Amino acid sequence: MKINSIKMKFWIGVIAILIGYTSSISMFYFSSNMVLNKMKSVSEANFPASKLGQKLLGNFRNHVKLFNDSVLVGDINKIQEAQEIGKTCSSDLKKLIELTDDTSPDYSRLNLLADELTAYSDEATKVYTRMAGGENDDLLMQQARQLAEKKNIIEQKLDALEQATSKDLLSTLNAVGIYLEEKTRLSFIVFLLILISCILIVHYIIKTYLVKPLDEITSAAAEMEQGNFDITIAYHSKDEMGILADAFRQMAGSQLKKAQLASVIADGDLTCKVNLDSDKDQLGKALLEMVSSLHSIIRKFPGKRNRCLKPAGHSQMVQFRLLLLWKKFQHP
Repeated sequence: MKINSIKMKFWIGVIAILIGYTSSISMFYFSSNMVLNKMKSVSEANFPASKLGQKLLGNFRNHVKLFNDSVLVGDINKIQEAQEIGKTCSSDLKKLIELTDDTSPDYSRLNLLADELTAYSDEATKVYTRMAGGENDDLLMQQARQLAEKKNIIEQKLDALEQATSKDLLSTLNAVGIYLEEKTRLSFIVFLLILISCILIVHYIIKTYLVKPLDEITSAAAEMEQGNFDITIAYHSKDEMGILADAFRQMAGSQLKKAQLASVIADGDLTCKVNLDSDKDQLGKALLEMVSSLHSIIRKFPGKRNRCLKPAGHSQMVQFRLLLLWKKFQHP
């Protein structure tokens, strides 16, 4: 395939479109991956933290309820259940600490809360075991009141922790949504710019290398159809349209020379030289035949040579001959 051919130029336009389409798809792919990475970070940190915060608060309330129930019904087994739930609360709180950045202020607060939760669970086990066993003195009741105050403080902290983790989750999801919207908008703008660029490139190729030269050649052909061979085609190229334009220029130039030569012969000048463009030049051969015929006629009347060569009579005879020749050429 020739580099300067129209087919190659069209392929360049197609390749430009494919490159644009591939670029836009790649842009969308990378944007999607970035959004997925953000969603993954949220799922690995914020979702578990929010879930653990809610679970901690619920388990702690069950933990306290089992201690109270053990005293009300006098069932020491409920204290054992409360201890198991207390261990679960401590384990969940440690998991939450692991999800927290150690440079964050929340990291130290959570460690302090874990110590308070452990201390409360150990002290509550001792106090409520004695109370469930039937003991009831002033010192024990004072310790129970202190435990209730500690319970309220821990519950408030766990409730604040649950609200904070939920708030962090919502704010992170909102940030991801805004990020996704921005990336989607950016991807759409990039895709639109690439699409417009590809359309402009293809439009330029079609207009410059196809439409414009075709308009010039069509206008030239219309002028030649009306008998005007003095035309100008400005398009020059090495592609197929350029070859066609060159052929039209050569044809118009050849016909113009033949018309000028016929005009000279019509004026009575039989000394002009007719050059054939090729072996297939029918009009050139007809002009040669006409000049040869006119010379033969003149030689047949040597006594009237001077009279035949008079400009007026000679021109009329040549013009008549040209008319017959032109009709013969148009209707072979």
